[in-house]
Amino acid sequence: MKFRAFALLISVSFLGLQCASRKKTSSAWEKNIAESYYNIWFTGAAPAGTGANFFVKLSKTDPIKIESFIVNDVELEFELTQTVTGTLITGRKFTGPDFEKKNSEMPEFYKQKEYSGTITFLYNDSAHTIDVSSFERRELEQKLM
Repeated sequence: MKFRAFALLISVSFLGLQCASRKKTSSAWEKNIAESYYNIWFTGAAPAGTGANFFVKLSKTDPIKIESFIVNDVELEFELTQTVTGTLITGRKFTGPDFEKKNSEMPEFYKQKEYSGTITFLYNDSAHTIDVSSFERRELEQKLM
């Protein structure tokens, strides 16, 4: 009987530690996604580079600290802009001209038809994630002078 009680205590302790180390998926944050979109850009004259920008606009303005921005299993560089009206999280991927000198085709990452992502962030010293099921493709806005 003592062995069962001991085994139960160890199991409960292990489960408690396991749950505490998991990141929270914050559906409250996901419900505040106002927009999620991306654009792919290239200079048109190789070798100069190719890139993608991924944008997630949130209506929430609570202060957060981004830990990672991953799209289709690729970690992106990211930038956070927060104002009194909303939050903009921008993820960027860039493939420099050295790759293009060796490979005439656009890298596979930029040819994909669908993109989804996960943003991991800290809010009130607690880890959270936002899952973005899909990004809408948008063309870059061209400004004429």
